[in-house]
Amino acid sequence: MEVEREAAGGVDRPCRPWRRCRATRRTLLAAARELQLTAGLWRRLNGWWVAFYAVLGALNLAVAHYASERAWVAFKVFGLTALTLAFVVGQVLWLHARQNPARAESSG
Repeated sequence: MEVEREAAGGVDRPCRPWRRCRATRRTLLAAARELQLTAGLWRRLNGWWVAFYAVLGALNLAVAHYASERAWVAFKVFGLTALTLAFVVGQVLWLHARQNPARAESSG
């Protein structure tokens, strides 16, 4: 289990999943720096996220308006979660395919 040092008391304690750990943030930021994507690719990625959440919002409104409350709740809990997970997997694969090949060979 990951350990985070508490700033005030200097005490090591387990990093809870619902808390943001500095080590995890550092790891994610380091991974983002290593991607070496152009500004155009980052803008495209950002635009896809904007469009994705706009479509999810529209789907949510449509299901909330035309379906029963039970179906809407199931869609929000399972449908939106599955769609988001699928989109994230697609983004990871897209990013992996477009990372700088020279950088990928030197790190792996």
